[in-house]
Amino acid sequence: MFEEKSISVGTLIVSSALSMMTGAVLSKWLSKPVVAKEPVIEESEDESEDEEYSDSDYDIEEDKSIGACKMVLVVRTDLEMTKGKIAAQCCHATLGSYKRAKRNQKYHKMLKQWEVFGQAKVTLKTNNEKELMDLEKAAKEAGLPHYLVIDAGRTQIASGSRTVLAVGPAPIAAVDSVTKHLKLL
Repeated sequence: MFEEKSISVGTLIVSSALSMMTGAVLSKWLSKPVVAKEPVIEESEDESEDEEYSDSDYDIEEDKSIGACKMVLVVRTDLEMTKGKIAAQCCHATLGSYKRAKRNQKYHKMLKQWEVFGQAKVTLKTNNEKELMDLEKAAKEAGLPHYLVIDAGRTQIASGSRTVLAVGPAPIAAVDSVTKHLKLL
């Protein structure tokens, strides 16, 4: 039925050597880290690369009319969010308002002022959604950068809950005209 064929020692040695070399090449090739190339993203004029500002390259005299700037984060206390949840929602609000300010040319001087002088943020509280919505309306009417966080509902609170409103960065007096009646969180 089957014919028996004998394998010579020489064939066995050559086969073993080829197997070992193939294994070595494959192992070297497979162990190299794969480095993904970053996609090339062309920027529009108003979305230029983030710049770092220092006191030395920032013309304070040019922006004296702006004055000191801050951002206020207004947190709803009726939702009874944990400290961690509040922190996450405040981060969303800060980043959202910052991005909006950065996209709008009229806010650029305020944004630079805020970045150079410490990015001041104050956390305040409100008792309900209606007051939060009234504050958002007042910020919009005052022409201030702002961002309202609406939660996705994946953890502690219902989907669609309005949690935190960021107002600013903007001149302190302008932010205070909307939020000065609120208490610290």
